Amino acid sequence: APNSSGFTAGDEVWGRSSHAYAEYVIADPSGTVPKPANIGFEGAAALVIGATTAYEGLVTRVKLEPAETVLVTAASGGVGTAAVQIAKAHGARVIGVSSAANFDLVRSLGADEVFDYADPAWTDKVLESVPGGVDVLFDAIGNETGQESLKALRDGGRGAFIAFPNPDYEGKGRGIQGHSFSAKASKGDLTAINRLIEDGKLRAEVQTRPLDQAREALEENQKGHTRGKVVLQT
Repeated sequence: APNSSGFTAGDEVWGRSSHAYAEYVIADPSGTVPKPANIGFEGAAALVIGATTAYEGLVTRVKLEPAETVLVTAASGGVGTAAVQIAKAHGARVIGVSSAANFDLVRSLGADEVFDYADPAWTDKVLESVPGGVDVLFDAIGNETGQESLKALRDGGRGAFIAFPNPDYEGKGRGIQGHSFSAKASKGDLTAINRLIEDGKLRAEVQTRPLDQAREALEENQKGHTRGKVVLQT
């Protein structure tokens, strides 16, 4: 029978638990929901940070509207891949920024256009495609690329910023409404993400490594060029 958490022993669930590379973990049931049947545990583990961060930024904070244009930096990364899909599922026109090697991946996730951050004129090309600038910026990279991405955001636009250092979106009196945050992974967000997964609108981009390669995986991740999320298998 269900216990006070609302779950029964043996239920397949997913949610967020900090600082754990483990076979067993204690999780707060307020941030845990049933796992959709059409995604494996590796995929759920890959999405738990990326999807909740992207969902909170795009839906809860900037309140993305259908037919708006969204620019996603680091679009091939763990959060970026989720942001591209969630923005597309909400009816937005999605523009990704990634390395040229990841263009096919980003397009396969639903991006309408993709630009290479190594191209010094990439923001000019975005503005050629979207005169006046995009409505929403989801910056998952920060640093110089994040600062450069502001050039492609229209005056009065909205931004979600998750990478440090954040670009100076408050400068120059452009009226940008910015949200710098770390996601909370609420039960409501997880439930909404479940619906996207079940409807086939959100998939995980995941690379798996055995637990004894945790150090190598972390080093690879910190280089900033990982496709999707790296998941450790116990």
